[in-house]
Amino acid sequence: MPVIQQGGLANAPSRLPAGTRLSSDSVRLGAGYRLTDRATVGAEVEQDISGDERRRAAVGGDYTFAERTRLYGRYEYQDGWVQLGGVSDTGRSAGTFVLGVDSAYLKNTQVFSEYRLRDAVSDRDLQLASGMRNDWDVAPGWRITTALENLLVISGATAPVNAASVGVDWSASALWRAATRVEVRRSGDVQTTADNDRFTTTLWQAMVARKLDRDWTLLARNHLLVTNYAARGDVFQDRAQIGLAYRETDRNRINALGKIEYKIEKDASS
Repeated sequence: MPVIQQGGLANAPSRLPAGTRLSSDSVRLGAGYRLTDRATVGAEVEQDISGDERRRAAVGGDYTFAERTRLYGRYEYQDGWVQLGGVSDTGRSAGTFVLGVDSAYLKNTQVFSEYRLRDAVSDRDLQLASGMRNDWDVAPGWRITTALENLLVISGATAPVNAASVGVDWSASALWRAATRVEVRRSGDVQTTADNDRFTTTLWQAMVARKLDRDWTLLARNHLLVTNYAARGDVFQDRAQIGLAYRETDRNRINALGKIEYKIEKDASS
């Protein structure tokens, strides 16, 4: 099935017949070390142990150079996986580098700026991402979250992206909890292609929980994602879930969750 990802709607490339199953068993090891009170470093490696030549390595670190500001970086290289936790038959390799600054000078406000270098399948892309995230406590039990993001392509065949989101979280009741969030993401045209690649995705999420007693909780959630393309058909995805959770409050030995999901997917893009 097509999946929505940053950069558009794409099918995982495959040379195998439809219905072919791919699997991989791997071992992953990682370690982190605090050099000083301000600096930390870390690294991890992952190796396939099921006979395939799939491997991944990553190294990164961060440095706090002001009271609420830090510089961070990470480089990851993988061979044989299309993404972390995904299996591909293409055998292609990819590397990703991220260097950014994260600041929180204002209360409940995060400002970030990142350079992203991606060794993609098609070409090497260099991107600059910047944005801001805010949390607003408007009343007891009420919190509003807002976010803005801009993705500027410095070089490479990747479209510029602008995104904005707003969410509301309610936790004033001892028995009820609810939250909702809307995000709109607009992707521009890729100049190196003949087609109009512009599209807009709208994501709406909603959740409500009702505590029935000390151990039982009723849960409901909906996930709606609509993608509108400028030059082809649209994509509609909706997942409605209702579930029941059990957690032993006194002994805390048993946790259980059951749910029913109703999913609708309509794809007219191809």
